[in-house]
Amino acid sequence: MRICLILEGCYPYVFGGVATWVNQYILSKPEHEFVIFTIGAEKKKRGKFVYEIPKNVVEIKEVFLDDIVQDKNIRAKIKYKQDFLVEIKNLILGKKMNWDIIFKEASNPNWNTEHFFHSEEYLNVIQEIAKDELNKNGLVEIFYGMKSMLLPLLQLLSSQIPKADIYHSASTGYAGIIGAIANYKTKKPFILTEHGIYPREREEELLASTWIEENLKKTWINFFYHISEVAYEKATAVTSLFENAKKTQIMIGCSPSKCVVIPNGIHLEKYISMPDKENNGYVDIGAFIRFSSIKDVKTLLYSFYETHSECKQARLHIFGATNDKEYEKQCLDIIETLELKDSIFIYGQINPIEYMPKMDFTVLTSISEGQPLTVLESFAARRPVVCTNVGCCKELISGNNDGLGEAGFCCTPMDVSRIARAMKMLCNSEELRKQYGINGMNRVKNEYTFEKMIKEYFDLYEKELKNWQE
Repeated sequence: MRICLILEGCYPYVFGGVATWVNQYILSKPEHEFVIFTIGAEKKKRGKFVYEIPKNVVEIKEVFLDDIVQDKNIRAKIKYKQDFLVEIKNLILGKKMNWDIIFKEASNPNWNTEHFFHSEEYLNVIQEIAKDELNKNGLVEIFYGMKSMLLPLLQLLSSQIPKADIYHSASTGYAGIIGAIANYKTKKPFILTEHGIYPREREEELLASTWIEENLKKTWINFFYHISEVAYEKATAVTSLFENAKKTQIMIGCSPSKCVVIPNGIHLEKYISMPDKENNGYVDIGAFIRFSSIKDVKTLLYSFYETHSECKQARLHIFGATNDKEYEKQCLDIIETLELKDSIFIYGQINPIEYMPKMDFTVLTSISEGQPLTVLESFAARRPVVCTNVGCCKELISGNNDGLGEAGFCCTPMDVSRIARAMKMLCNSEELRKQYGINGMNRVKNEYTFEKMIKEYFDLYEKELKNWQE
């Protein structure tokens, strides 16, 4: 089988999260060929892979959003059909639309994205919108604002699609768009997996952003919901990691008949034999995260400060790559201000299997997650977790009526006092740490093994390929 994995902003450029999931996924099936269609933000990343590419990856297609072809020297005049212009207007205004019309136009061999934005037809669409719908904004502001919104989308739609038996996107968004156009062009099965709900995450970022005019934020938010809807529409099956995510997919617009829950899984055997941490006089707390605002490292630092003020034996260890240098510096400044440099240790990218045995428990203070692998890895090693109530973290901590008991604490995001209180409870009770750790390990053993996850995905592939052949 030849499988095209479609990815955005992760593998093979960064460690952790979805990228780790992808690498393990490919390695688990050496008998199959994989094609990687990866979408990055900056072309300076081209070819700079942080993973050793598995031998069964037969092709890597890299596309970068800042590498848009700008060929304005068009020899022939291109006429844009009226129905296409109507759908572009509907897309900008967040109205119901027929994506096939846009797909057909952008699949034309003569399509040129830059030419479209210099065309009289595009200017007419913007003038109509400025007059009737977005009249609080100036014409120039709308013209360039909508160009920056639509340019990556229309450029991606004209991409050459690699040959494969099945297409599998790890998110909606731009990766989902490639999956949708692959299904449109090839009619082959398209599986969509969401580790997090993409438009919700983009909405949070856009509301907090300063680079978009306030009057245009709603337009951008609607745009990301629109491109998620077409991924749902074209996908032959849509998977999520837990039941509440499935409900959200249906609420956004996915057909319930397409929805399947396939939880993440980990290699239990790599963790289950880990010894308990040796008593060194400290309680060592691990945070296997990257420095980014979505992981809310600042809340972690303030929570640890409260914890350490009462539990002097507590030490915090932060493991993970840095994606945002500015955010990392802000966090380092907080550490210095709180005078915690002797109690907080920062390691960068590491192998969690090497460092997990040195931890008593772990903590995750994210403001957005799907089904975090770091929680499952901690459980598999019999380490309890303090985490925030995002994604399915509550389900991981408390179980889904499995009778196994609590495996840590689940707190409201950004609630420094509650997170610190939970950390102090684990710091002060070795017995509690051991019991919660055993509960977590049993939960992973029953529900979240890598073998179980892989079998469910490939059973789904076989089912969709059979349906396609019939």
